[in-house]
Amino acid sequence: MRYLPLPGFVHTLRRVIFVAALLGMASFAASHGRQWQIGKILDAQGSHSPRTGPPLNSVTIKSTQLRIVGEDYEYLVDDTTSAQSGLLTRSIANRKRGCRFVVGDEVKYAQEKDKMYVLDADGKECKLDILRQERVPDSRPKD
Repeated sequence: MRYLPLPGFVHTLRRVIFVAALLGMASFAASHGRQWQIGKILDAQGSHSPRTGPPLNSVTIKSTQLRIVGEDYEYLVDDTTSAQSGLLTRSIANRKRGCRFVVGDEVKYAQEKDKMYVLDADGKECKLDILRQERVPDSRPKD
């Protein structure tokens, strides 16, 4: 005997696939529609907070502050990650690893409000918080 799916099920399945495809295209367009600029990493400062919480489920927070200089602005940005030592919570929470930056290298970045998207040394797009933004003094000769 051959199993035939119910017409309602097929229609619902088609809707789910269509919505998933639309969401995938929208997220692709949003992340790749940024206006990328070239900047240079001048400095990096890192810090670790001590482990907090019970021994079986403790948390360590790592924060790295970067100074990035672009054509018009200088930024101080923060890349924060947390590492949990619990068995299940660690596998769920550690999906975001820290980004890898090399001081002195050029990076591609895009600013969107108080967030900065940076392509790290591995080509991974990282979302960082902007802590401070300053205008770079104009060094062009005045006529």
